This record gives sequence, structure tokens and C-alpha cells, in this order.
Amino acid sequence: MSTMTASHVVRRLEQANVVLVEKAGKARRIYLKSVESLIMAWSRYYDWSANRLTTYSVPMGDPERFLRRLPNALSGYRWALTMHAAAALLAPIATWSKVHVYVDIQEREALQSMASALGWAEASDGRLVMAQPSYKESVWFGVRQVDSLPVVSNVQLLLDLWDYPDRGREQALHLLNVQARTAPSRNNG
Repeated sequence: MSTMTASHVVRRLEQANVVLVEKAGKARRIYLKSVESLIMAWSRYYDWSANRLTTYSVPMGDPERFLRRLPNALSGYRWALTMHAAAALLAPIATWSKVHVYVDIQEREALQSMASALGWAEASDGRLVMAQPSYKESVWFGVRQVDSLPVVSNVQLLLDLWDYPDRGREQALHLLNVQARTAPSRNNG
């Protein structure tokens, strides 16, 4: 990123009341006022529904047990959990019955073919939501394994949850609180 771009970004974040900028001679110190304010500002430009979403009726039973079957079902594809299914592995608070999964399959027909081969039928009231990401690369940045399952980065998870109507904001704030309690202190070196 160029110095000019960084300067413009910092200026916009300062105008949005997300960061505090202190001048120290020619240098500037930039402080994040709160992670929550940053996520709120970012979420105004992010739209989960911009992803191509397809909902499937699947033989799920207990959602947590269903998660353990996904690695075999989605073998050969890049995929990652998001929403409450991902949050349940990191900092559970909300009950959930739907599993949201990003899957790196570009063509809808290929997704339908894969689902059909697994016996999954498209259904508006299904409990498995497969998202073909509109943000082609950023969704995969920071994917990590949690209990042997791929989970999106915390930033992606917070953005996905933030405006999700089914207790999404509550889950996002809980995740932020858990992260704040477990993060190493800057004062401890």
C-alpha cells in the first residue's frame, strides 16, 4: 500500500470516528478507538447477501455432529464455516440450527451437481446454507482449523454475523469480548 493510500485510509477512519490520530512532530500515532466501532463502520459497506446463497435440506440431526461429517462431504473443495456454526467453535453463546458454509465453487451448476451427488436437495427452509463468495479472495484470508474444521477469520466472521438477524450481533459482540479477555496485553510485552 502506498503512503498516499494509507494516509487517505487513516483520514477516512478518523472522519468516521474509528481512530484517534495524534501528531508527534512529523510522525503520527494512530489508535483504534474500539474494535466495535471499526466493525460497525466496515459493516456499512459489507453485505452478506451479496454472496450467492443456496439453501439445502440435508439429513442434519444435531448440527454439531453434522459439522463433523462435512470434511468428508466437501472433500476436494475449499470451504470454511461461518456464522453461528463457526462461532460455536470459538465462543458459543447463541443456539443455532443452520450451518453456513463458504464453498469455493464458481459455477452454480457445479454446486448443484455436488449437492445432488450427496443427496442434498435445494429447499428454501433447509438447514444448510452454502455461500459462493462474492468477495472471491478476501473470504479465504485467514481461514484456520478449529477442532479440525476450517473456519473463516475472526474479521470475516464478525462481518458476517454483525447484521445477521438471528442473534448475529449478540454472537459477534460475545466473540469480541472473548477475544479481548484472551488477547495478550500490550503492557505485558
